[in-house]
Amino acid sequence: MSIDGVAVRFQHSGAVIEVRLPKPNRHCHCFEYASETLKLPLGSHTGSENQGFYDNNGKYLDRKEAMTHIKLTGQALLPMPDDGRVNKSKVLFSEDVW
Repeated sequence: MSIDGVAVRFQHSGAVIEVRLPKPNRHCHCFEYASETLKLPLGSHTGSENQGFYDNNGKYLDRKEAMTHIKLTGQALLPMPDDGRVNKSKVLFSEDVW
């Protein structure tokens, strides 16, 4: 199983709207899509737990769950281009995988 894309969950009019975009998109692209295409107010996104990823089975994973998933499945983490360090935190960022 692999992390296949980014996802952001928005609360709007009593519903949860999840914007998903495939790699190599970043979370900022989810915000742009939500604002420009879906016309969602950006304030409808709250909390880092609503920024995450989805795997090749379509399961939503928050940033912490995604990092655990990466470690368990052996999907490679990319080194940062500026200093070559690999993320050792508990949370995953899109820059870590594409």
